[in-house]
Amino acid sequence: GLAFPTDDPRYSGQFSAWTGGYRNADDRLYQSITLPQFVSSATLNYWWNMHTTDDEVTAYDALTVTVRDGQGGLLQKLEMIDNTGLRNTWVQSAYDLSSLAGQDLRVHFRCTGNSQYVTSFFLDDVSLTVCQLPTVVVYLPLVMQFGQ
Repeated sequence: GLAFPTDDPRYSGQFSAWTGGYRNADDRLYQSITLPQFVSSATLNYWWNMHTTDDEVTAYDALTVTVRDGQGGLLQKLEMIDNTGLRNTWVQSAYDLSSLAGQDLRVHFRCTGNSQYVTSFFLDDVSLTVCQLPTVVVYLPLVMQFGQ
């Protein structure tokens, strides 16, 4: 499947990413990043919005957010949002990735759906905020002793 830019709905700016919205959906988006080795914090933030014609009882369609290594192997499952959750409103998600410092990563979004009703998941303002540890230079005093 494909994800499309759309201007409605969007959280901010001109566009959001639209996944799903059709039967048997299977859409994937990812961004490759290199997380520096020495970080004090690394926070993944994104906004999501879900529209569905499915009921609120059984999970049929889902958006799964994972972090994968550079080759696509699963490192961490962050979130799974399904059609039983909040609808028609923007929700912010935030996750600490600092434990993955020093690695090549893929932030991966996958939307899956069944053959009955359709669910659309919209993503906007995906960001990674990284604070690196400062480089501290400590000058050590030299003790000089001269021969006696």
